[in-house]
This record gives sequence, structure tokens and C-alpha cells, in this order.
Amino acid sequence: MLSLKENNPQIVKLNANNYSVWKFKMEMILIKEDLFHLIEDDTPSQPDEKYIKKDRQARAIINLCIEDSQIIHIKYETTAKATWNKLKAIHERSNLSSKLFLLRKLYATKMSEDGNMNEHIAQMLELIDKLKAVGEEIKDDHIAALLLVSVPKSYDTLITALEARPENELTPELIKNKLTDEYNRRKEQDLDRNLAQAFKTNVSFKSRNQNKNDKFYETADSIKIIVADGKIISSQGTGKIYFQTITKDGIHEICLQNAYYLPQLECNLLSVKRITEKGFTVDFNKNKCVVMKDKTVYLEAISNNSSLYEVIMHEDKVSNHNFAYNCNNHNCLYLWHKRLGHRNINSIKQLVKENLADGIQLDNCQHIGDCIHCIKNKLSEFPYPKEAKYRATHPLDLVHSDLCEPMPTQSVSGKYYILTFVDDYSRYSMIYLLSKKDEVLSKLKEYIAMTRNKFGRTLKVLRSDNGGEYIGKEIEDFLKEQGIVHQLTVPYSPQQNGISERKNRTLIEMTRCLLSEANLPQRFWAEAAMTATYLQNRLPTKPKGKTPYELWTNRKPNLSHIKVFGCKAYAYIQKQKRGKLDSKAVEGIFLGYDYRSKGYRIYLGDNKIMISRTVKFIENPLPYAKKEAKELQNQDETTQQLVELELKHEDNHSMEEGEINERTEVNPCEDDGDELSNSQIQTSQHRRSERKTKGIPPERFAFFANPERIKEPKGWNDVLKMENPYEKQKWIESTKEEMKSLQKNETWKLVTPPSGKKVIGCKWTFKAKYDSKGNIERYKARLVAQGFSQKFGTDYDETFAPVVTYTTISTFLAAAAYKNLNVTHVDIKTAFLHGNLEDEVYMSQPEGYIEAGQEQKVCKLNKAIYGLKQAARAWHLKIGESLIKYGFEQSKADPCLFKFANNGNPMYIIVYVDDLLIAGKDEDIRKIIKELEEEYELKNLGEVNYYLGINIERTKEGNFALNQKNKIEEIIEKFNLKEAKPTNIPMDPNYLKQEGEDDILPNNTQYRKAVGALLYIATVSRPDIAVAVNILSRRNEKPRERDWNAVKRIIRYLKTTAELKLIINMDKEPILTA
Repeated sequence: MLSLKENNPQIVKLNANNYSVWKFKMEMILIKEDLFHLIEDDTPSQPDEKYIKKDRQARAIINLCIEDSQIIHIKYETTAKATWNKLKAIHERSNLSSKLFLLRKLYATKMSEDGNMNEHIAQMLELIDKLKAVGEEIKDDHIAALLLVSVPKSYDTLITALEARPENELTPELIKNKLTDEYNRRKEQDLDRNLAQAFKTNVSFKSRNQNKNDKFYETADSIKIIVADGKIISSQGTGKIYFQTITKDGIHEICLQNAYYLPQLECNLLSVKRITEKGFTVDFNKNKCVVMKDKTVYLEAISNNSSLYEVIMHEDKVSNHNFAYNCNNHNCLYLWHKRLGHRNINSIKQLVKENLADGIQLDNCQHIGDCIHCIKNKLSEFPYPKEAKYRATHPLDLVHSDLCEPMPTQSVSGKYYILTFVDDYSRYSMIYLLSKKDEVLSKLKEYIAMTRNKFGRTLKVLRSDNGGEYIGKEIEDFLKEQGIVHQLTVPYSPQQNGISERKNRTLIEMTRCLLSEANLPQRFWAEAAMTATYLQNRLPTKPKGKTPYELWTNRKPNLSHIKVFGCKAYAYIQKQKRGKLDSKAVEGIFLGYDYRSKGYRIYLGDNKIMISRTVKFIENPLPYAKKEAKELQNQDETTQQLVELELKHEDNHSMEEGEINERTEVNPCEDDGDELSNSQIQTSQHRRSERKTKGIPPERFAFFANPERIKEPKGWNDVLKMENPYEKQKWIESTKEEMKSLQKNETWKLVTPPSGKKVIGCKWTFKAKYDSKGNIERYKARLVAQGFSQKFGTDYDETFAPVVTYTTISTFLAAAAYKNLNVTHVDIKTAFLHGNLEDEVYMSQPEGYIEAGQEQKVCKLNKAIYGLKQAARAWHLKIGESLIKYGFEQSKADPCLFKFANNGNPMYIIVYVDDLLIAGKDEDIRKIIKELEEEYELKNLGEVNYYLGINIERTKEGNFALNQKNKIEEIIEKFNLKEAKPTNIPMDPNYLKQEGEDDILPNNTQYRKAVGALLYIATVSRPDIAVAVNILSRRNEKPRERDWNAVKRIIRYLKTTAELKLIINMDKEPILTA
């Protein structure tokens, strides 16, 4: 900021982004100083001494009001007018690109529902002024229309009223005044709401929106909050929360304004301090808290024995706005919600209220809370049709069947599909797990045989869709032989088979919820799906008001044995299978119900499962709900001796009520008869071992292996030959997405190949993108030109494109830590397609997408495409050009680093092909991303946590912690050292002293590969192995056996210390020293 004289106003210096405002203020200053004529009038041919003195004064004022980056433009100008005109020429470029940029920005500017109207109008008018400055005049009626279409839909009533006025009255000034008046009126109305200001809190609060289709919060600058355990969590936005409370003085509507949304917070919190600041009284006693004002009680809360008070809300609103918490009460509604597969609350209450099941009770603990697993796995629901008017009057009159889409992960027994059968009368469901679609007929035969055995008759009508698995000649002939009518839906009309469609949706939703809360790997989807089916059969349906189980068996279900899927379980060990002093129970995880032995299925790790009737459960909290799924550690001999069943095949999960107890002794159970199983999968039995056991597994061991990395196809033909239907479908969809991007960018046009011109080939490449936890984030296909056949000077000239160094990345993070900047990860989609191609290149049509009837034509490329020699250079020049246009400067030390200063706020960008890291303040980051979005299609990946194979974590001190655990695990697996012994030092201290003449390795390839991989790890995140790796790299040419053992020792050391992190920080500002 600059003050020209004591009484002069301050002015922000001119930079690359504020010329319009700066020009106006500078004109005012020159007018005030009586110097404006010096830049407006022509310079006299022979200026006198007085004129020259004033001209120097005007030039000095202008030069002192610009940033250093602008001095280069006017450094050699000798008059105020020349200086003014030079700055005007630079910043008022009336070219097409500037106009397009500003017009796009103007039309894209929209006000959010909770935005500030005054700031929004000012932003719109500033863009209009900038357009005028580059010669684009916008008429008043156009400005008025732009203002009206830029405000939220909630202003539609006002807009309709304004449209009724004569056109000549709709001036921009009138529109501005009316919009501002309406904004101020709403603001005052919000302030007058009951308790609106009382709960305007800076403490975190989280709730659900009343309208499930609307986002209940607006993205805002993230704030960091320290919670009770010392952890730092960040908010994702702010918003208004509405709910109702009930007190002795009636029902009160509560509005919480500016509530921070913190999804990591386990319960919702209100600030007592903020409440009292607004004039309310908060009265605490042993069991109760009361908030009141003017003798009226607005809010009451009761103690929940955990140092918190829970707000009592109006019953009608509890399901939408309530507080989540953990409860140890065995009859708590929330616990039953989890036991019954996250079924909706009304269905659970109906079970008890109408006495539809035995073995279930609910006490006064009715606060279920916001179930994050339901929100995550059920939020986006597709509309499904209402129930059909016709409903069968007896079991098997009509059965609905459908085959779910393939699952993303192969189950433990190699299954991909779920085949469902739903009885129309009872809604009783049975599922079968299939490896291939052609197994549908055999499972249909099993289903018919089993139901005939139960009811003494065959089903009358089978309803299915037109899928190929249902309409083959073999299945049609079979149904005719059985006298079964086969009803097919009209193609592309799933609503005609709405029962099955709805069943599949609810089944998959419950399966997702069960896996999500238990934090089980996806390969256990079959266990969760069969448990979900088992539970759904015991929950009431709307039309009949009874459970499917009761309608199917004429008996009420008993739910006394139902437990939370994935909870910790201690299974009783039979006397014959343990020593005298051994423990009598083994710890595992509850995975559902076994119908044949009428017991619980307890997972012990290492793909081993135990069936037991005598089990003790610890349902809350779940043992692994907040932990990452880690690799299974080695089990001792005991575990393997205890196992009766190896989990190579999913077992049936159906069982009868009342046959399981939790006591330590085994009691005989009552057999109520056979209930049909939910799946018919064979289970292999292991013979019992005669050896005595030596104990039980360690109390705390990790159960689950990390998801294995899938095999990526080498080309189009590999995709077509894939056996995994889900992966095949995903890879094909990824090629369609790539083709869509290519066509959208007009990458080529089909032409007849000119004679004498070389046509290069192309191929598909496939890559699975993983997140920091090793899970597949997306399937990526890329069409790559076979640029290796291009000739220098004919098909291309320059090819060099810089690549960011790891030194630059470390320095970038250190600077961000020191300046307390946020770092955001952005991915530019189809980046290379934005590069301009100056050479004439012809390419063959891509496999799988050859245009019918135009097979002889080739693609004449308009844009650079991956694989071309010049593609990387073209893209780097393009993105660099864009960033410089936005005001960034390219670093001389590393051309992949760009820097920018905005009013003293620094911002840095690292470019690695299509991956960008942006460091800056939240507001600046949002602005640059918005500008990039106007030129490129991009994906905002949020705060960086994984970049170029590096796990990046922000510590609570604001530093960055780097870790390459995933890469280390790849090296361990590649060199077959998963079972190797651990070591705590990377190199034997006596290594250099050893001078043995052991044999030289016959082939040094593996040695060189290992040293190269370790050198990469050492350079990026593990300097503790750098010395050892450098010593061993000297032996690359002729390594001996002891050198190879030393290399493997480093890998074993990394395996032992894989969790170590390199801390990047900067305790003080860097100073250049000699």
C-alpha cells in the first residue's frame, strides 16, 4: 500500500490482475493533484519548465504505484503520457482471446444461495468494466439480464415480478437496487429466527439437510480444529441447520447459522460460550441442561454418561436431525439398526410395535444419530416404481428373478454375480452366487426343486428381464416342460420387473453398509450379501405388514441371536482341540450365520473360518471400523488347528431361530425344521487334526490382506479375452470415455490417406489408478500413437519437455509448510489433447472403434496425442502459456515450477504432465482452479495425499510427512521377500571389512533392478538407506553373492520400517549463504 501524501487515500499497486480498478483510482489521484491533463492531452512540441516539472511529478506518481513486475514495461519511458499509454497497451489488449476469457468468466459467475449479494454484483460489474476496457461494449439491457440470471433460483419470484415491468424501466441500476433490497430483507429475516443468533457458533456442528436432494453446506475456507484427543481436523464448509426441539414451553424451530461441517467428528457439538454471548442462560445440573431466555425454555439436554449432554428434539424430526453416539445398551435402537443390516428405523420400530418378531426389545434409548454408513452407501438413490397393483395370493404363484451386474471384486470362492429369486406373495428372497452367467439355468433348477419339496407344488409364473441368461432355448424348453409361464419385461423397461430391481438395490445397499461399517475388504461381499438377505427376510414389508419369513414359514422370526456383522467375537474351543492350560476361546470376527450346523461363522484370518454355536460377542465398538485393512500377520500353529472350515467357498447363511446361545457351555438346541438356504454353495470340510494346540492367536492381530493389484491388459485383444466380467466392463467403459474426450476435442478427422504420406499406428494402453491405501480409484484407458515410427525432420522437429525433479517437490512442500499454505492436487483430463500440433501426422483408426463403411480411411491429427514424439512438449508449452497468462512466472531453476504473488499472498504450481500441485491460500487456489476450468476439463482431487507414488500427509504442526509404503511393498513382492526375517539396520556394520572371494553372480540383471528401485526410494523419502545403497551401487557390474545378500538386507530393513516417514518442514525462512 502507498500513501502519496499525508491526506491522500491509499492505492493498491498495479499488478497483472487489477488494472481496471487501479486505472480508475489513479485517474482520481491525478485529477486531485491537477495532473490528469498530462496523460489526456497531447504533449506540446516545446514544453516549458513548469510543464516538465509537472510531467515528472505525474510520471513519479504512476511509477510508484505499480508492482516491481510492471517496471520492466515502462522503465525506458520518459513522459507521463508515454508511461500511461504503455501500461494501457499492455493491460487493455483488445484481442479475441482476452475478450473470450472475460466473457466466459462473466457468464460463468453465479451467486451461491448463501452468497453475499453486494460482493456478487461488484464482481459482475468489475468484469463488465474489464470487457469495456478491451473494446467489448455490453448494453444496459444485457447487463440487467446477466444480473438476473446469475442469482440463485430462490430469487425467481422477484425476477418474475420484475419481468412484468416495461422493458425501458429494467435498468441495471434498478436491478441492482431490487436484488440488494431483497438480499437485505432475507438477511434480517434470518436474524429474527428463534435462537438463530444464539447458535451462531464457531464450534463444529454436523447434521443432515432436510431436503435430501440438496447439499446442506457451502464450501468455504477450511478451518482447523483441535479435538479432545489432540488430533486436528478440517472443516469442509459452512451452512444452516434447521431442527426442532421440544421443551415444557412447547416446540421450537431452531436455526444454526454458519455451522461448520466436519465429517470426521463423531458427534455434533454446540458451543455454550456462543449461546451465552447472545444473552441466553445455560443452566447445568447433574443430569440435565436447560437453555432459556426471557423465562422461556428453548432447549433441553440430558446427560448420556459420557461427559456430554444430548439435545432433546421433537420426535418428528429425530430421524432427520439427531445426534450420533456410541451406546453400550444391548436394547438400544442404534445397536439394533446395526444388527439388522442398517435397516430404516421405522421398520425396526414396526417389528416391536406390532410384535412381528420374537427376541427383540427396545428401551428408552431412541436416539439413533446420523449413520455415516447409511449416508455413504444409500444417499444417491434412483427412483423406483411403486408396488404393482396385482399381488399374488399364495407362495410360488409368481416369482421375480434378476441377475445383478458383476461385482467389482471376485469373492473368496471366485464368484462375481448374485442371482435373486423373490416370491411375490411373501417377498421372501433367496440368492445364489455365480461365477458365470451361464450358471443361471442350473440354479433355477435347484430353486424349483427345493420349493417343490417345501410346498409340494411348482411355481406358476417366473418373471424376469430380457437378459440373455433368461431367454436361451435351453431355459425356455425347461420352463415349458415344468409347465411354468415365463413373463418377460419389455426391453429397456426395468420398471416392469420392479420387485427384483428394488430387491437388488436394497440388497446391494445393505451389503455396502455391512462392509463399510466392519471395514472388511470387498472380497467379502458374498458373506455380507448373504447376511443381508438373511436379515431382510426377517424385516417387515409394507404391503402385508408382516415379515417375509412369517409369510413363507407361518412362524414369526426370532431375533435374539442377531448380532452386528463384523463385530469382535470369541468362539468356544472344544476340549478335544485345546490343551489343559490353554485358553477356552479364540478371537475372531463375526461374518454371519451357518444354517447347516446352526452356528455362527467366525473369521480367524488367513482365509480360515470357524463354525461355533457358543460365542461371546463384543458389538460396540467394532474392532476394525476405524482402522485400515492391514496385511495378515503370520498366525501361530494354534489358529490352523482350530479351524474346521477353510473359506474357499461361501457357505449358506440361513438358520433357524433360537438355536444359538452365548454361554460358555454347549446346550442342546431346538430344531424348528428346515428353512430354505439363501444360497447353495458347497463348502469343503477339513478333517480334524489329532494334534494338540499350543495356545490361541495373539490378542491383537490384523485380519485382512491388502487388495491385490489387478492385472492390467496389454492391449485391446487382452480386454476382449478377460474372464472377469466386471473388469472387462470397466476397461471397455474407460475406452469409451477416452474416445468421448478425443471426439469432444476434435482430435482428428477421417480422411483418405494421401499417397506418399506415412500412416503411423496406434494402440490402447490400460492403467489402474490406485489411491494412497492401494484401492482402485479408477480404470484408465489411453489411446497412444505409435510415435516410434516417426522420423525426425519429417514427422516432428523439437521434442524436449521438462520433468519436475524430486528436489523441486521437496522444496515446494517445505515452502508450503513454512508459509502455512494449503496444497491441492488437480488432474487435467486428456491433457495432451490440448497441445497444438504443427506437423502433419496421419494415424490409423483405433481398435474397436473403426468407423463402419470407412475402414479404408485414416485419422488426420489436429491435436497432439499421447505417444507422438512432440506431444509432451506441445502440452507443456500450452499449460505454461495458460499459467503465464494468469500472472504466473516460470521458475528459471525448474521450468515445471510456476510462482505468483497476489497482494503479498504467494502461490506456487508444480506441473508433472497432467498432474498439478497448487500451493496457496484457499481463496487463491479456488480462483486459479476456476480459471483453469474455463480452458481445461479437470478433476479437483482435494488436499494432496498421494502424488507420483508418494503418500503425503499433513501433520498437526503443519509440516509434510512423506512415505512410500506402497512402493516398498511392491519391491518386497517383486523380489519374493514377503516372508523374510525383519532387521533393524540397513547394512551389516562389518560389510566393508568382509573380503571373501565368493562367486560373482552369473546374471546381474536382478541386482541392478533392485539397486535402482532402492535408489529411487532413498532419493524420495528414505535418506536413511542412501549410504548403503550408494555403496552397493558400486558393485553393479560384477556383484557377488554377499552383495546380493546386502541388497536383500536393505529390502528387509524397509519391510521392518515401512511406516517411517520423512518430515518436510522449514523452521525458519531460508537465507542464502556462501
